Amino acid sequence: MNEKQIIVADGITKIPDEAFLDHQTLEEIILPDSVKIIGKAAFKGCTSLKKIKLPSNVQWLDEFAFSECESLEEITIPSSLSSFSCGVFSHCHHLKTIHGYENIEYIDDFAFYDCKKLQEFQIPENVFCIGRKAFFGCESIKEIHIPKKVDCISVGAFAKMSSLEKITVDPENQKYFTEEEIALLSKDGLFLQYAIHCPYKEYTIGYYMIDFGTIKDEFGNESNFQSPQLTYRLADYAFAGAKHLEKIEIPSELESIGGNTFSSCDSLNTLEIFHTDYGDTFSLQVFPEYQRKNEIPFKQIFIEDGIKTLCSNLEDLFENVETIRLPNTLTEIGDHVFTKSKNLKNIHLPSSLNTILPNAFYPETNLFFPTYGNIKAKELLTLQTKEIEEDQKKYIQVLSLTNGNYSVNYEDYDTINITKEEIKKLSKTNEQDPEIFVLYLIDLLKMNAESSRILTHIWIDPNLEKIFRKFAEESDYVFHIAHHKISKIVKEILDAGGHFDEFLFSNILINQFSKKDIEKIVTHYNPSIARFFKYGKNIQNIHVDKLLSYCDLLEQYQKYDPFFYQPIFFQKVDYKYQELFIKYFNNNIKNLLKNSHVLDDTYGENLKDLLHTCHAFGVFHDNSIISQKMTTFLNEKL
Repeated sequence: MNEKQIIVADGITKIPDEAFLDHQTLEEIILPDSVKIIGKAAFKGCTSLKKIKLPSNVQWLDEFAFSECESLEEITIPSSLSSFSCGVFSHCHHLKTIHGYENIEYIDDFAFYDCKKLQEFQIPENVFCIGRKAFFGCESIKEIHIPKKVDCISVGAFAKMSSLEKITVDPENQKYFTEEEIALLSKDGLFLQYAIHCPYKEYTIGYYMIDFGTIKDEFGNESNFQSPQLTYRLADYAFAGAKHLEKIEIPSELESIGGNTFSSCDSLNTLEIFHTDYGDTFSLQVFPEYQRKNEIPFKQIFIEDGIKTLCSNLEDLFENVETIRLPNTLTEIGDHVFTKSKNLKNIHLPSSLNTILPNAFYPETNLFFPTYGNIKAKELLTLQTKEIEEDQKKYIQVLSLTNGNYSVNYEDYDTINITKEEIKKLSKTNEQDPEIFVLYLIDLLKMNAESSRILTHIWIDPNLEKIFRKFAEESDYVFHIAHHKISKIVKEILDAGGHFDEFLFSNILINQFSKKDIEKIVTHYNPSIARFFKYGKNIQNIHVDKLLSYCDLLEQYQKYDPFFYQPIFFQKVDYKYQELFIKYFNNNIKNLLKNSHVLDDTYGENLKDLLHTCHAFGVFHDNSIISQKMTTFLNEKL
């Protein structure tokens, strides 16, 4: 087709999927008011399309309907449209102005991705959800305002907006707030977005104040209650493209960042990790975006005194470091901490260090010990310390080398070097392998120090309470979805009437459950069930009645976190412990789960032991002081 103008005949109700895909000569299309649906990628790649008037009755623009319409500069949205679907205007590089979108309630993933010339976008007052990377790369927008109804902002929604200087939030919004109008955060500890064009060179991620309203004392006097809360997670792309930033400070209790949280931050070289009250253990995880390499820029890293442990698997964070200052309080370095640090030539280790697990350093790094001198990392196996008289603080410290030799230090006496051959002579039998013997002792000394595997693929973003509210309001649209996207079973349920969320189109529902099971899920539908299918995509062999009972429990206590959508919780843990765990769930419990690595246990036995231990030590006790102290104790032991 070489036409520059196309007129669609009156009476047509739907533009089919990919109807004009890659029609590069098309400059104008005239649609009749009878059109209600514009199909998936219907005009995608129409690079010459400059002008289009959407019909006044159109109810649905399907995914990528106008994606890659590079010449499109202006469009008017009819009042009948209530959502921007996935990628609908993505890569429309010259789109400058959008009119008439006040009735929009939902902005899906990638809706305006890479719309470089879009100069202004006022998020409508009725919008409740903004999807993943919805405005990613909108380089001309300077300000963003979050209305009061928004309670779901996905990762990267406002990322790589290189002109973004200001972020504001309606003061009545219950979920999000801003700091100094340059940082967007949620009230549960997630840092979502930094205004990357603001001029600051340094930024500290730490505490923020949450207003809990008024409280009454014992005399009936009212006062406003505020409490400091800590930022625990940095969303992927949160600082990506911040050209002015040179230094970032993060708390030692920070749990996770994304692989692209600091990507394209050309001047950002310095990271400082400051100690917090419950942050003796630093265990941050880097979650890379699918099939993308991490972009961590830090060349200088300074770790504040007070931090005692660098947990396993910090290697992504330290990959590009050239200079590091370790705290004088450091006692333990886990495995795979500096393993990727090729540019880190020398590390000066503090005298407080008691434990180094195998494979902690890049092999060519020079390690400087106050007691043992200079050792090449590839020659080091482990460092272990054991107290033998706790009251008098007597200890034995063993430095084991890869060649089978050992250095033993007892208190402040001179170090004794022992060779592998000497140990063999002292052994009861010559067949006893001293290496196996020492490794066995090491395994006994370390408690639950294995790296966490299962957590690496959990999407820890508990902020998406309302995933999708695109309802099938019209029979034609219902038939369209049922015919193209779902099985006959779900089609029958939809045809029976009612409004059902997008989670119904989950592969788990279609492929795993019977019609009776799906009807039961639909009948008992609540937000917890929707979250289950969001976070538990890979879970198989689900007992429907047990699932519904478990989701009702989550709904009852209004506690939502991806930890609770692990199979262990609803399949292996007794109902009374599920109830206790959800009722008393807090950041201490979350840290305990993470640091104890019980989720690595497929069969749930470690989790059961942990719950019994928590119960015995008062973690579920109404006395918050006891609970906090005992949780801290368990964290230290685990």
